Amino acid sequence: MLIEFSTENFRSIKDKVTLTLKAATDNTISKNVAKIKLPQIEGKLNTHRILKTSIIYGANASGKSNILRAMNIIRQIILHSNMHQPNQEFPIDNFRLDFTCATKPTAFEFIFIHNNVKYAYQVVLTKKKVIEENLYHWPNGRQVKIFERANNSIEIGNSYKGNNKEDELRTKIYAEDTAENILFLSMANRVNIQPIKDAFNWFATKLVIMYRQNGIGQDTTRMIAEHMISQQEVLNYLKVADSQIADFMIVENEIEDVEQNAFMNNFIKTVILPEIARKENIKIEDVGKIVGKNISEKTKRYAINEKGEKVLVDFDFSDESDGTQRYYGLIGPIISCLKRGCTILFDELELRLHPLLSKGIIDLFTSDLNLKNSQLIITSHDVNLLDTKGLFRKDQIWFVEKNEMSATELYSLDDFKGVRNSMIHSKNYLRGNFGAVPDLDWEIIDG
Repeated sequence: MLIEFSTENFRSIKDKVTLTLKAATDNTISKNVAKIKLPQIEGKLNTHRILKTSIIYGANASGKSNILRAMNIIRQIILHSNMHQPNQEFPIDNFRLDFTCATKPTAFEFIFIHNNVKYAYQVVLTKKKVIEENLYHWPNGRQVKIFERANNSIEIGNSYKGNNKEDELRTKIYAEDTAENILFLSMANRVNIQPIKDAFNWFATKLVIMYRQNGIGQDTTRMIAEHMISQQEVLNYLKVADSQIADFMIVENEIEDVEQNAFMNNFIKTVILPEIARKENIKIEDVGKIVGKNISEKTKRYAINEKGEKVLVDFDFSDESDGTQRYYGLIGPIISCLKRGCTILFDELELRLHPLLSKGIIDLFTSDLNLKNSQLIITSHDVNLLDTKGLFRKDQIWFVEKNEMSATELYSLDDFKGVRNSMIHSKNYLRGNFGAVPDLDWEIIDG
């Protein structure tokens, strides 16, 4: 589970902002809080109370998406920087409205729990090189250094130099040979240094970030093809949103075009296979079954024929409404994350969805279906969610707005003194009581 994420000097974010999923001390709406028991400290209980859901509000262009984008960018760097070529730059953008930020590094920090162990990963980097990189964990309730990095000097913690002299020498060699534009977390996973690989696996398999620019759509189809989820599971979820859908299927057709077939083979070998290799419980050989095939989605609905009989009629998925297509794209990641205990983030979850469907998705993560303490974090403009009693606590609601320097600031409703859970209401937000609303001045049009 994600406990905390921070970033600094990234796009519209100038100064450090921190999104925390640590639950406040009050015991209201307990179903929204997961109680995670970690290894005891000197015989004393070590329980972390972590929020299962969280929502971020703010005006357009306030920087909501940049928080998700920051997580996604550093995740991609973690997963792929081990393949960087010499002089290849990191895809980061500094805050541009203060020229001094151009020469300052960008910082990211995650605190999370994976396999019942707490981790903290920090990285500071410019476009060209890593300035700092640190990884710690708490295997016995106390902080232990796994590695610390200052520029290209990497120091391995005493407990993690290796199980024997050979492992220790191997780790030392890779630490010394890691290039300035490659994260050691990424390199250590590639060469299978196990203690560090455990932390890497959380980013690879437990953190899922989907903002609108990613193009949500084909993820569900891919997950069915990779046997991560079943067609029946998807059908069950589709029927929740549209009870008239009688069946759903994935249709595979041979690609006759030689050039297109070659393209598909290359795409699978260079893109899909490496990604699947990082996932859990996936057989890579299963992907080979779709090589050279065009996959499409179809739904079936009941119709009445000339004889007045009830029959099934096929529909291409492109014939379905935009909302159904959007919802279909969400289903796969949601089912998969609920199964595997992931942290999933959606940018504007409610986009093209009915408000009750958006609410229902949020409810899933605090229901009995969430057996593995999965988390859902969303950005939203749907203020109706604030009117649903018991959907959110104060510490689950966050706001983003820009200050006088047009820099993004992030704060929680729990930061306001005197605000009770009973005051969580759309009218209080829209009145500007919590900030983070547009400042509409229509008179400027006449000016």
